[in-house]
Amino acid sequence: MRTNSDVPGLILEQAQESDAQRIVDIHVKTFSSNRMLLAQFPTATAREELKTFLVDLIIQEIWDPGYAVFVVRNDQGCLVSFARWCLPRYTPDSRREVPLQLPEGTDMGVLNAWSARVMDVTRKVIGDTPHYRRLINYSFPVSIPTLITLKI
Repeated sequence: MRTNSDVPGLILEQAQESDAQRIVDIHVKTFSSNRMLLAQFPTATAREELKTFLVDLIIQEIWDPGYAVFVVRNDQGCLVSFARWCLPRYTPDSRREVPLQLPEGTDMGVLNAWSARVMDVTRKVIGDTPHYRRLINYSFPVSIPTLITLKI
């Protein structure tokens, strides 16, 4: 899918596997000073390994029909923005054939506490109503949602 944007010089299209590294570069640059990311991945090594983890994750999401990954390119073809989300479903399913392993050095105590809190707030606000969300089956028991969930 390729579509012209309402903004001249920008093109919206579905992400390709070859876009994964650039998506991660933008993501990491955007959140590099985020205190929660720094708490969850407290060492430079963990943050570097997070990049590899995220590339693998993005590639899985690009191929998974339960996810949507889009990119925006400028008129020179450079990827300048992206959006990723899980499509709404009434019943959760296992989307990952092989669970991804978070980087060594990830502070699982911080990550699990934060994830549990976000899940709790999401349940209180949205309940069982289908909604666009970011839920990933990692290799540990708590999924990591983003703070943005949209009712449909």
